[in-house]
Amino acid sequence: MPRKKTADPRSIFHLRLSQAERAEFDFKAQSASLTTAEFIRRACRDVVITSLADKHAIAAEMRRRNLLLANVASNLNQVARHVNIHKDDTDLLFVTAHLKSIDLNIRRSFDLPDTLLNKVSS
Repeated sequence: MPRKKTADPRSIFHLRLSQAERAEFDFKAQSASLTTAEFIRRACRDVVITSLADKHAIAAEMRRRNLLLANVASNLNQVARHVNIHKDDTDLLFVTAHLKSIDLNIRRSFDLPDTLLNKVSS
């Protein structure tokens, strides 16, 4: 019996696979209660492909954030050193100003709208 023609005709896509790859696709499709064709269609639709330009942009952004975090770490070390050296007469205003600066650096680094320090100081 010939297939019924539909309003949305399908096109055929040929794909070269080794026997092992075909067996793997067939097994995974059967395990998911799908036809092999439907399994491949779903797998292709669900995959996010990142271009080389996107990868370079992501790497540049990660380097920028690492640099900002290094600055934050340096600021924290300066505040901790000041507090440890001047244990008896630690200037609360100095520590608070530096912590707010660190908080601002973190928010800028990660585009955060609000942080714990803002909630505590309010």
